[in-house]
Amino acid sequence: DDDLGRGTVFFCILNYIQTKLPKVFISENVKGFATIVKGRTMQKVLNLLRKVKMNKSNDKAYHVHWKILNTRDYGIPHSRPRWYCVGILARSKHASGFTFPEPIRCPSLESFLDHKEVPSDMSKEASLTASTNIQIQCGKIVKLGYEPNSEPYVIDCDASKEKSGLMYDMSPCITRSRIHGHYL
Repeated sequence: DDDLGRGTVFFCILNYIQTKLPKVFISENVKGFATIVKGRTMQKVLNLLRKVKMNKSNDKAYHVHWKILNTRDYGIPHSRPRWYCVGILARSKHASGFTFPEPIRCPSLESFLDHKEVPSDMSKEASLTASTNIQIQCGKIVKLGYEPNSEPYVIDCDASKEKSGLMYDMSPCITRSRIHGHYL
């Protein structure tokens, strides 16, 4: 019932899958998709995908699998849990043996960054909200027994004071609502 039509795009995808019968399809959504309306929305989508039939027979076209995966578990220091759905054409020799990949080691966020000298008073140039959040979260880092500039903590400085947080050695999910970004 979304005014922007975001709830209807799936039916265009389903139509494409039914018409073209690709060997594989991958769909992705927010992790909350699995729990919308107590999981009934996801179940409806999965049931519709599993009901797709081969063109000239009544045989089921796809083996459909789903799982919530987080990028931080797959070598990217960024926390972004997402719902993934994979469908493999049933006549493929790989259809029934599909499994999602096992997690792999995640390199340090620092290995992705340019190392430039940053002035310690940089937060003075930030907005009042960002500056306050940086000060509060740096205080938490000190309470953990670390120097704020010695460990790769990422502070969500653009959130409200109550919702601002920090993550060690990875970036939180970056969204378009975070216009002023994060502070490392």
